[in-house]
Amino acid sequence: MPATHVYKHPEGKGFGQHHAGGTDLAARPAQPPEAAAALRSAAAVMQPTPEQAEALEAFLARSMADLDMADGTEVEHTGDDAERGIKIVNWTDKHGDGRSTGITPEFFATYFQPVAPPAALPSAAEAEVSQ
Repeated sequence: MPATHVYKHPEGKGFGQHHAGGTDLAARPAQPPEAAAALRSAAAVMQPTPEQAEALEAFLARSMADLDMADGTEVEHTGDDAERGIKIVNWTDKHGDGRSTGITPEFFATYFQPVAPPAALPSAAEAEVSQ
C-alpha cells in the first residue's frame, strides 16, 4: 500500500479515540459479547489445537483501542464516495489487518498530512553526467 497521507493528531489521539467523546476505547471489546460467546461455543465443539485456541482468545481479547487508527498511521487515500460525502482511506492496524475507513473531508483536511513522494532515482544518463 503506497502511503499518500499520515494521520496526525495534535493531542496524539487515535482516530476512534478522537470521536469517542471521552469513552475509554480500551474498555470496549472489539467483538460484541454475543459474537464472542458464539465463537467460543463453536470452538468448544470443533476442539481446536492449543495454538488455534490461543489465537482465538487473543482475537477475542482485542479492544476497540487495539483497532484504532493511531496517531502517525500512514494511509492510502483511495478515492472519494461522493454519494456519502466522504474520503476513503486504506490503512493497516497494529495487528497487520488491512482496514478501510470513511473520513469527512473536513476531518481529512485537518488531521491528514500528505506524505512526500519518494525521491526519484537519477536516470542512467543523469548518473553518467554527474560522474
